[in-house]
Amino acid sequence: MLHKIVHTLLFAAFALTANAQETIVFTPQWTAQAQFTGYYVAEAKGFYREAGVKVKIEHPTPTISAMERLRTKRSQAITLQLCQALEIVDGGTPLVNILQTSMNNAMVNDFVQEVCETIGFNEPNTSDIKKAITEAVVNVIKYAYPRDTHGEVNIEAASNDMRLKFTIMDSGKPFDPTVRVDASDEEKHQSTRGIRFVRQVMDSINYERVDGMNVLTLRKKLTDIS
Repeated sequence: MLHKIVHTLLFAAFALTANAQETIVFTPQWTAQAQFTGYYVAEAKGFYREAGVKVKIEHPTPTISAMERLRTKRSQAITLQLCQALEIVDGGTPLVNILQTSMNNAMVNDFVQEVCETIGFNEPNTSDIKKAITEAVVNVIKYAYPRDTHGEVNIEAASNDMRLKFTIMDSGKPFDPTVRVDASDEEKHQSTRGIRFVRQVMDSINYERVDGMNVLTLRKKLTDIS
């Protein structure tokens, strides 16, 4: 069995043209709905003002998308789905990636969920494996692809009668998340906290630099399937 999925690292794309003294018009990618509650609460409670930023939230319409608002300078900040943002950047439109709005990516979770269900892992194990793979991908986002850069993360899953193997590959900066550091240096190496969890969940984790690619391999014994 072989599964493969490709993820780009431009998780949320934004562009800013206003300075701190101007009003920044922010446009989420959809019309008003519950998933944007955090933005509404921050505006209502004055969090933007406390940070010294004037923010006005305006939603797209059926005929004018968030990206169109950005192109025509009606908005200075928008959110986009990662695949959509990458296509726009590849088309020559410059975007500044300010932040990733979620540490969990639905595409990663759905992929890992499907793999684990196919093999027969129970829900607690499946949940832990999803968190472990997400943590590994987040490490790539933070370290292999620094701010204002983007690239791809390839995630493959394969299994035999003995174990399930995930292979995470990227062409970013060389970065070995498996290197252990002294406890005194832990604050300088935030990634080690997540990797500790990955080690607890997976039976082995191995890093290699192969042909200009970071290759992270994670294995889980099928004896832990239930």
